Order: sequence, then structure tokens, then C-alpha cells
Amino acid sequence: MLIQRIGVIRWEYGVTLAARVAVLTALAATLTSCAQPTVRNAAQDDADMQQRLAKTPRKAEALHWLNIKDKIDRTVGKDNPTYTNADSVRFVKSLYTAGAVKVIAVNIVLDRNMESTRTLIVQMPKSRPQRQQILNIINPIVLAGGFESDPDYGQTYEMIFWD
Repeated sequence: MLIQRIGVIRWEYGVTLAARVAVLTALAATLTSCAQPTVRNAAQDDADMQQRLAKTPRKAEALHWLNIKDKIDRTVGKDNPTYTNADSVRFVKSLYTAGAVKVIAVNIVLDRNMESTRTLIVQMPKSRPQRQQILNIINPIVLAGGFESDPDYGQTYEMIFWD
């Protein structure tokens, strides 16, 4: 009845208009159901993040941790020798300037004279414009890592993970 090739629909000879309408209606319904965005549940995501934070042993408020004065170099983000402690401090400060309530470094790894993390958890503000500013900072990093970026759906926490 129907032949599909590279996105083009070609009908076999003799297919009635009613049959065509039925096939196209079913196809439209299928495409519509596939296009539905994932509905995020802020309350459930927040509870999951709080549980994750409670179970994470090596965590600290990011700016405080980055500014500890000792012989250990601390960074956030990718393992990149050109990404310095000063770059990390600037990045975390940009989140606070945008309105972050708190920025938490989690899964901190100690390697000789260096501590680093690839994961930050940002506690989001209530203000919608501030929330959007933070997402504008976070989402390019999330997308570059091959993950889906999040819209503002009322979540309390947002995670940044460098892959």
C-alpha cells in the first residue's frame, strides 16, 4: 500500500484517498508521540540530588575549596594542564555572579599535588532571569560533553559534568 524511501511517501496505484488519510493520520500520531518532550519532575530530581549529595564523601563548597592556601593545586573541569586554579575560581565566581545560591564541588580526586573535580552541583536561585543566566553558562558545557541540556523546570539543583 505504501512505499517509503528517504522520507518521501509514494503510493502504489489504486490506493484510495480514505486509505491514504488513515495511513497519514497514524503516521502523524506516531511522530507526534515521538516528539513529546521528556517531562521532568523537579521534586523527584531534587530529592535524588539531595540523596546523591548526602552519599558523596569528598565534597566541598567550590570557591572555599579552590581558595585553600596550601601546596595543593585545585581545579574544576577537564584534566587540562592549561586550565588553572585561577580559571577555576573565575568560572565558579561567574556562577555566583549569575545568582547561584551555592556551588558544590563533588567527587574530588587527589592526585599527588593536585585535587580536581569534573563535577559541580549548583544550587539554583528562585529568580527566573538568574536561573536562565546560570543555565546559559552550564548548558554549553553539558552539550559539549554529549549530554542533554536542561531547561528551567523549577529544579533546585543543576549538575555540571565535564567528560
